[in-house]
Order: sequence, then structure tokens, then C-alpha cells
Amino acid sequence: MASKYSEETLQRLSQTFRTPQQKGAATRSSTRGTAAYGALTEAFPTHYRSFKKMHDHRVERDEKVSSAFSMTREGLINFIREVGPIPGGMRNPVLTRKHSRQGFRRGNLQWMNGDKFRTINANRASQVSAERRRERTTTTV
Repeated sequence: MASKYSEETLQRLSQTFRTPQQKGAATRSSTRGTAAYGALTEAFPTHYRSFKKMHDHRVERDEKVSSAFSMTREGLINFIREVGPIPGGMRNPVLTRKHSRQGFRRGNLQWMNGDKFRTINANRASQVSAERRRERTTTTV
């Protein structure tokens, strides 16, 4: 049996289409726009959400995304290949960058536990706030 992440399986899933109209009304709205990626979105829902969020960051924050991860079926397949399976036992997996300033590119992506990710970001935010408060209270003569 072929692995879920094998080339054969990824290609087969990308060619299997299940449009939102074939689903129930409750899920139809949440899957709008996913038909272009075939059954990949159903087989890899967390990967697809991370892929979509990565492109949202590109648009909203002007962050760099590798051309290998374009908003095409092949881009999603490349993305799935790059990030690989979610580590076992990980609750609330979140895709992060090892080096945030290097953008979303090959070799710079990693899975992290969502709880740990939120803790790290909260600590960073509080450090930045403390630094800004110190800067405001420091007077230069």
C-alpha cells in the first residue's frame, strides 16, 4: 500500500475532484474554493489550512512565499511534500518558520505545537511592549 505522502497518492488525490456542491449545505460554504485542489484538501486538511494561511500572510503582510508553493495544485503538492507529516502526538499543530525574516521557503518551515507557539508569541509581545515602555520613559538630554 502506498504511503499517504507518496508521489503516486499525492498525484491521484490532486486529480480526484469533489466539488462543494456534492457536499451537504453545512460544509459547502466552508469548502468554497477548495475544488481546484482536488481531494488533497480532504486528505490533508491541516496542511491545506496552513497553505492557505501562508498565502493570506503573503497578501496581507507582503511576506515572501517561495514560487514552489504557488496557489496551484502543484504548489499545494510541493508544500505537502516539503512540510511532511505532522509529528505524532502533536495537539493543535501550527506551521511556523524557523527564521521569520526568511519567508515561507523550502527548509524554513516546521511543525510546532500550537500551545507552545502561542506562548512564545505572547512572550515576544510582552518583551516588545516592555522595551517600548522603557524607550518612552527614557529621556535624552
